[in-house]
Amino acid sequence: NDFSIQKHILSVSKAKIILGHRRLSIIDLSPAGHQPMEFDGLYLVYNGEIYNYLELRDDLKQKGYEFLTNSDTEVFLKAYHAWGIDAFNKFNGMWSAAIYDINQKQLVLTRDRFGIKPLYYSYLNNCLYFASEAKFIRSLIPSLSLNYELVNEYLKHCKLDYSTDTFYKEIKELEPGHYLMFKLISSNFTIKKYWDVTNISQQNIEYETAKKILSQLFDQSLDLRLRSDVPVGSLLSGGLDSNAIVCNLQYRHKVITFQTFSAVFYEKKYSEKDYINATLQKYPRIQGYSVYPSPFKLYDDLEMIFYYQEFPFRSLSVYSQFVLYNFIKDHTKVKVILNGQGSDEIFAGYSYHYFFLFCEKVKFIQIESLYKEIKKLSAYRNYSYSTIIYYLIRYLVRDLVKAHTIQTLNLILSKELNAPLREYLRYEDRNSMMASIETRLPFLDYRLVKYVLSLPSTYKIYDGINKRILRDNVKEYVPERIVNRKDKMGFVSPQEEWQKNVLKDLILSFKYSKKDHSFIMKYYQGKHNDWPKVWRIFCLTYWLEYIFKGTGDS
Repeated sequence: NDFSIQKHILSVSKAKIILGHRRLSIIDLSPAGHQPMEFDGLYLVYNGEIYNYLELRDDLKQKGYEFLTNSDTEVFLKAYHAWGIDAFNKFNGMWSAAIYDINQKQLVLTRDRFGIKPLYYSYLNNCLYFASEAKFIRSLIPSLSLNYELVNEYLKHCKLDYSTDTFYKEIKELEPGHYLMFKLISSNFTIKKYWDVTNISQQNIEYETAKKILSQLFDQSLDLRLRSDVPVGSLLSGGLDSNAIVCNLQYRHKVITFQTFSAVFYEKKYSEKDYINATLQKYPRIQGYSVYPSPFKLYDDLEMIFYYQEFPFRSLSVYSQFVLYNFIKDHTKVKVILNGQGSDEIFAGYSYHYFFLFCEKVKFIQIESLYKEIKKLSAYRNYSYSTIIYYLIRYLVRDLVKAHTIQTLNLILSKELNAPLREYLRYEDRNSMMASIETRLPFLDYRLVKYVLSLPSTYKIYDGINKRILRDNVKEYVPERIVNRKDKMGFVSPQEEWQKNVLKDLILSFKYSKKDHSFIMKYYQGKHNDWPKVWRIFCLTYWLEYIFKGTGDS
């Protein structure tokens, strides 16, 4: 909007509530889809996409609602008018939203089930501030203080985005699957959960039947996420997840003009170019682009990366994404990107998931099956028996200490959807939105997630093979060498080598505490080898110097 003609917006001192929005147009590109949008005393601003908006619009038309636009925003607004907070459980999509009811004098903030879209808030002096970015709230609050607990958790354990807290004590994050209701008259608010991923009942189902249902749900999820009035493309690595998406669409739809984007490296052991080429050769209609993230360019990009990420991050895989999305913005017309985030969290795609399966077998005294899986894992991943037993005992003890019981693999997976996954979703959302690109995640269709988490653990890990049911489902159209890959890379970079060489001067140029400086020097002297921790110290120091320093507290 042109704020020069919005005189009422500039009268902040007289306002009871202000709603602002900057739009990335994806569905109904006309001005009719602009926000804030109003209907019958309800005002909406929202960030995201409701993929099943066409089906919901038909339901609402049967209830007597009329529609003036082709946007999903209008469907969101009128769905809330019709069903209230129950509408959130009808939405299949991603969102953070604010809905103001002028008649009830109340504001509702809501966030999607998995936290794909960010929503921050701060409650100070009976005033509620909220935004998609913490930096907006920072601009309204004169002084913020550092959350030392999060600093310690990041430095010691690399824990990020795992709770309502942020690196600023005064700024909170609305958790996924929750809504906040703020009463303007009393200036009080309550927060409630509308969806619980850990409360999914388990089912016994034949494996072949389970595969067919999974295939149907995956196809439906992909088709919903193709709904767009702008060009759609996909990220493509050499891994199973992005290939499942890209190859499925080529196999079913024979998509002619479809573009994919890959980050590859000159350092061959970090590059997945050979696997990516296998897919491009199998489906020649795909127009594949590759970019080469460079540590030399990182010097110029670092300030901008921190500006958009807002908080410290885990590794330079964030930089690989940053480079990719900038390339898409600068060289193509693609405005929507499909990505495979979330697959590892529901199909048990990480190495440590094996040990949670083993713990489950101990819990149910499945000793023969446990021995068989340990033997298979040893052969499949080249782990020694002593290493496997050591980690099994560690995970058993940790479970018993934390939960006072041995948890099942499915329960662990459901908890991960609300913790570690959120960190990766932040990276994805910030890098894509920085480039005015919308990222869509087919594996986080809530129906697909509920279904996969209800299946037996052996459908996810069996005979030493993880993501079993997904591999079996996609082997019809994904290249065999990708389906049968034993290693896992995902979004990576040759970070350790970069830190030791090209980035050495940058890292050593900062003023650290005596303790941190001594710690870092030991690595460059070859006395230690925990290079991810070196990065965390540098990353936090950079953030404190260039981002946090403007908050009025040190």
